[in-house]
Amino acid sequence: MSVIGGEQVRSALGAPGWGDRSGLLLPAGWLAGRRSPNLVALQFFVDAVLPRLVEKVPWIRVLVTGGNPPEEALALAGPNLRFLGYVPDMHSVLDKVRVVAVPMLTGAGRKFKTLESMLAGVPTVSTSVGAEGIEASGTGGLVVTDDPERFAEALLSLHEDPTAWAEERQRVERFCASYDARPQRGWATLLDTVVHDARLRAVPEAYHQWLLATQPGLDQLDRQRTESAAWSYRPTISVCVPVFNPRPGWLEEAVASVSAQSYDPWELCLADDGSTDPLAVALLDRLGAENPRIRTMRRSANGGIAAATNDALALATGDFVAFLDQDDLLAPQALFRVAARLQDHPGTDLFYCDEDLLGTDGRRRQPFFKPGWSPETLLSFNYITHFVVARRSLVESVGGLRPRFDGSQDHDLLLRLTERTDAVSHVDDVLYTWRQSPTSTSLASAAKPLAQ
Repeated sequence: MSVIGGEQVRSALGAPGWGDRSGLLLPAGWLAGRRSPNLVALQFFVDAVLPRLVEKVPWIRVLVTGGNPPEEALALAGPNLRFLGYVPDMHSVLDKVRVVAVPMLTGAGRKFKTLESMLAGVPTVSTSVGAEGIEASGTGGLVVTDDPERFAEALLSLHEDPTAWAEERQRVERFCASYDARPQRGWATLLDTVVHDARLRAVPEAYHQWLLATQPGLDQLDRQRTESAAWSYRPTISVCVPVFNPRPGWLEEAVASVSAQSYDPWELCLADDGSTDPLAVALLDRLGAENPRIRTMRRSANGGIAAATNDALALATGDFVAFLDQDDLLAPQALFRVAARLQDHPGTDLFYCDEDLLGTDGRRRQPFFKPGWSPETLLSFNYITHFVVARRSLVESVGGLRPRFDGSQDHDLLLRLTERTDAVSHVDDVLYTWRQSPTSTSLASAAKPLAQ
């Protein structure tokens, strides 16, 4: 174990070793706009670094993360470079790659993704811009060069030589152990977030390992896309999201988690409940303009979550509707698992699944593995909560949600739906991640006094 800020965290050397890993990772973020420093960095990598890598290791694999990459970025994909899209838990990728590359050429400020990779124990090669503000000179742990040839040589050495990789990994661990004492006062808020994440990595470690072992990888998701494309019954699922003054980044992550679905026939219906934040209004306009499958509307005045959800339902055209909160996340296989169940049981009217929480430290925890369909339990409390997918005609037949039940509107809807059908199916997979925040009952029921 190493110590950061006086507390123990999982040792970098206790994580998967060189032989259990492969490939490189370019962590990127595309949510700030189409033209970004990440696009410049990716172009530089593809033009000046990747050819040198492929010349020596023709089968090398480079993964690029980040939701909603622009077309200019996607055009750079090829046999050796692949886009993962949005990744809810970056540690699930960081624990599988050998090296992280940060080829940033522009962009001011300290780089969170570089620091996150190092605190995860992954050897990292960066340009000077990508390493800005990360003082690793005392202990090592970060290879920095602006020369594309040396950049490629460093990546190849760490990727192909287990001894070099292990030595650099030890330097990364020394960096992690000494990091809390480093002068980063100008970045206090973000630093606290990152160090807090590192301190708590051991808390949900068993669950994290279970997720790594059970959640589908990229090849499995590709097989799901191929399999579902051949189905004769491919109902559209309309994901309905009521929106009110969201944190832009959280809403964009929620949208990206829908866009990343391995089952393609979906649409996203966003109903704004009279947001007063101009950034939120502009974000909704942009999301609707960028993707024809994202349908948006704006209420003239705030009407509450039930009214906004009903407006989102009014936008829906799919055979089934699903409910997602503006700051929560879907697993990439969520809609596929529902649609696959429909192939064998097409008469099912309502689905629910298992779920977990996304802590304020950025780690998934507290999975809720639910029982099979139990009407008696539902009468006692709302054990279903998230993620609900229901036949749209059934939801319309009960009149949608009732505003007078705001705060427990989802429980009220489920009770009325199950009065009309017992064709209810539990999908035993963690398909929904509920974000913990001060405004969510995932942290405290007092956040929504109307529900009490």
